[in-house]
Amino acid sequence: MCEIFLLSSCLLFHQYHFVDQRLNWTEAQTYCRQKYTDLATIETSEDMHKLMETVSSAGYKSGFWIGLYIEINWRWSDGFSGSFTGNSYETSVNPSNCLSDQICMVVYWHYEHHHWSDSNCSSLFPFVCYNGTQQNPDYVFVNERMNWSSAQRYCRQNFTDLVTLRNETDWTKLYSVTPIEQNVWIGLYRDSNISWSDGSNFSFSQKPTSSSLQPGVTSARCSYQYAQNENDWYLYPCEYRYPFVCYIFILSSCLLTRQYHYVGQSLNWTEAQTYCRQKYTDLATIETSEEMDKVMNIVSSAGYSSYFWTGLYSSINWRWSDGFKGSYYSSFNYNYNYWSSEDSFNSRGDQICMIVYWHSQHHHWSESSCSSLFPFVCYTGTQQNPEYVFVNERMNWSSAQRYCRQNFTDLATLRNETDWMKLYSVTPIEQNVWFGLNRDSNISWSDRSNFFFYQKPTNLLLWPGVFSARCGNQYVNNTNYWYLSPCENRNPFVCYGPPKAQIQKSVVKLRLKVENSDILNDAAVKEKLLEKLQEKLKENGVTGVKLKWRETTDGKVFNQEEKKKTET
Repeated sequence: MCEIFLLSSCLLFHQYHFVDQRLNWTEAQTYCRQKYTDLATIETSEDMHKLMETVSSAGYKSGFWIGLYIEINWRWSDGFSGSFTGNSYETSVNPSNCLSDQICMVVYWHYEHHHWSDSNCSSLFPFVCYNGTQQNPDYVFVNERMNWSSAQRYCRQNFTDLVTLRNETDWTKLYSVTPIEQNVWIGLYRDSNISWSDGSNFSFSQKPTSSSLQPGVTSARCSYQYAQNENDWYLYPCEYRYPFVCYIFILSSCLLTRQYHYVGQSLNWTEAQTYCRQKYTDLATIETSEEMDKVMNIVSSAGYSSYFWTGLYSSINWRWSDGFKGSYYSSFNYNYNYWSSEDSFNSRGDQICMIVYWHSQHHHWSESSCSSLFPFVCYTGTQQNPEYVFVNERMNWSSAQRYCRQNFTDLATLRNETDWMKLYSVTPIEQNVWFGLNRDSNISWSDRSNFFFYQKPTNLLLWPGVFSARCGNQYVNNTNYWYLSPCENRNPFVCYGPPKAQIQKSVVKLRLKVENSDILNDAAVKEKLLEKLQEKLKENGVTGVKLKWRETTDGKVFNQEEKKKTET
């Protein structure tokens, strides 16, 4: 019987983050470790439900990487390490096998066709030994049912070892001695080594689907989860590219509660941030609906009923695919700015990519998750004299960028009125198309907490190449939306954290009568005097006070007073 001790969910829980960027498993692991904790670990059915809700709330309905990983180390009993041929086989990677140290291989013959399979090494099967050398073996079928270790020991005691299969000749020899439709042990086995990316033990087992393995070739399989099935694990080649889910550990709010403070002074966001960091901890971070209610109650109880700053902050870094850094404005029916919802799906992405929509001769900027599928416009030639080419194939932004770089110069860059005219001439009316502009999402809290408590944000006005940030302000009478406004606006604000203690300094002059004043400046005497004074304060109920001597310019604390002159 095994016992597993878990931290209470009141103490620690997984917080999942869906990343809609197609990476292979190793790249996804690196991304999660840089930005969060690791690829998703799932230890309970509650974790699984939470993960699925995170993915479905992003509108995603297909497969994605999680942190489950199986490392496959193929070994032959006699130590053979050369190449060997054999077909792939399907394995269920079932929980009983995954939790054992090793998985051992059997071969099943159906007429002249063989099938690999694996089994728990404690299963009982007949087996095949070999006599002689690896280069020239003779095979012997032993019709006694033993587990794999016992079969190995029997072969080593009576022959050379369990059979090794290196090439077609060896397979033909094996076929000649093995009964048809009979599972037999051979000398091949592999380590199980199934675990989570963060090193956690694999203990929460579901029913896995079959995974295709090829002995001697397949060295790893990575776990892919299907958004509409939480009852099965899927194990796929780690080189495939999918979106993925990361996690971080969060201390439950049942232990940690934030103390909020409304400040009715109108400052811009940066000034408000500085104020909060000096007086408290930081501008307000809000991570649950309970915290949002608490903030609103504090503000409304102060009699305020309009907008106020919180710690939400969106840094906007505009970039062109070809590296262009100049200005790009024009007066050609050009809407300088555009509205964005900065919705939770986009905010969780690493990048947000830009599209243009033409209506007659008027264009509209817009943005989308970079995984969306649209036609696109490439350019050929130079930045100074581009020729635009419309490509009527629907791709995500990265694929469109790669296509343009392989076949032309890059995705379209728009620098001036002439470029806009050229783009208009090749782009269909009322058609969203990718071009080369993208921006980082980078939405977070002032205290660097991750932004994961999603509400529905209102539209925010953005101006490509001009606006570099938007700051979070909240409206007292609406707890259902985030608001992101220019950081230069001036609003009251809410801080969080305990008030920082105000240090008050007082200088008290001490007069002592002694025969020799020089002894008072001795270090040991001064320290003893401070101890006695501190004890006296404590006896009189005075605490939280720290005493220290104040030195004069000559380095002394005590100086002899001059006697007053008497009048004559």
